[in-house]
Amino acid sequence: MTEHPSSRKRPYHHGDLRNALFQISMDLLTTEGLAAFGLREVARRAGVSISAIYRHFPDREALLAELAAEGFRMLIRAHAESGELEEPDAVKAIEQSGLVYLQFADQHPHLLKVMFGEVLARHQSFPQVAQLSMEAFAQLETLILRGQQQGVFRDGPVGEKALMCWGMVHGMAQIRMEGIVLPGVERSSLEDLARMVSDQLVEGL
Repeated sequence: MTEHPSSRKRPYHHGDLRNALFQISMDLLTTEGLAAFGLREVARRAGVSISAIYRHFPDREALLAELAAEGFRMLIRAHAESGELEEPDAVKAIEQSGLVYLQFADQHPHLLKVMFGEVLARHQSFPQVAQLSMEAFAQLETLILRGQQQGVFRDGPVGEKALMCWGMVHGMAQIRMEGIVLPGVERSSLEDLARMVSDQLVEGL
């Protein structure tokens, strides 16, 4: 009997499997979500055995850590490409930063959950993820510091103010991801939400 092409194991050249597993994992997370993410399903889609995955990733968390690291790289790049770091108006820069974050959460909700989930909580086991998360946070600190230097934001610990900013924007992103409907904002665009958060933050900064 002729084997159906889709049932054959896909051949990988030496050194290619790790990248293939990563891409398949990212696709699986994007389409099915974290609850459906498992090494057996990744292996099935890759057409390889579980033991083949273990040669590159010792467990599920290690593979999720790779995805989280890439997520932070994507987020850092999105902020850098938005122009917010070069925006001379500190208030506009904060608003743009919030919009970029909300857009990222809207486009990559499952990835965002991985980025700020158990992998980041186990930062000692995954130092690369922790380092990238701090690089992303440093971008926000840069905007806060600029606003303080311009006299737009109050003086005070930059890290604390950046944490407050991130917490408010991340909270709004979580509300959207969970599909929670809040009176008065259910029809708001991402731009409206970013402006709303920015206005509240600036009042407190």
